[in-house]
Amino acid sequence: MEIHEGAAAAGDSVLDFSRLNLNTFRADSVSDERKRDTKQLYLNNNRLASLPSSVTVFCNLEFLDISNNGLTAICEDITRLTRLKTLIAKNNRLDEFSLPKEFGSLQLEVLNFSGNRFEEIPLQFMKLLRLQSLSLGGNRLKSIPAEIENLTSLELLWNLETSSQPFLLKWLTCPYLSYLVLCDNRIQKCPHSSPEYFRPSLL
Repeated sequence: MEIHEGAAAAGDSVLDFSRLNLNTFRADSVSDERKRDTKQLYLNNNRLASLPSSVTVFCNLEFLDISNNGLTAICEDITRLTRLKTLIAKNNRLDEFSLPKEFGSLQLEVLNFSGNRFEEIPLQFMKLLRLQSLSLGGNRLKSIPAEIENLTSLELLWNLETSSQPFLLKWLTCPYLSYLVLCDNRIQKCPHSSPEYFRPSLL
């Protein structure tokens, strides 16, 4: 089996539907037992325009990769995946209007929306209080909202590469932040806060 980002060892808990040129996804052929046991689902490198609601039949899903599709929307039903910890959705066509209103109710710890079309960081993200890893490089971000300080569990390294100047880091207020991927954006400002709250390891 191909090694995927963030994947655990292959087994009955993993379903891989990647690189099948799928326009839609149905779980009709998956047994009820397998639906219950699946914890990792790969739908990356297909041709999906929206996240199909059928993914919610995997009630114990913890990891979902929907990268490299043509996604413009994520369905409201994703909020039914109450055990989902990791969502990888790189290189799609998503923006701040693509997410369901209650997206912030998810218990996500890892979120990767790199290579999409976000001009703003959605406020739904600021409600993901368990979030430890946030990747938003390669979007169209112009600023970082002050509400970023709500994400007190973030444990990310900073990697700007071609984005805004490193001195802007001092305004971030996430106390455990050590790694944040926002490269290749258009950021010109960060929220103003006292720099003593930010103690990153800069590379």
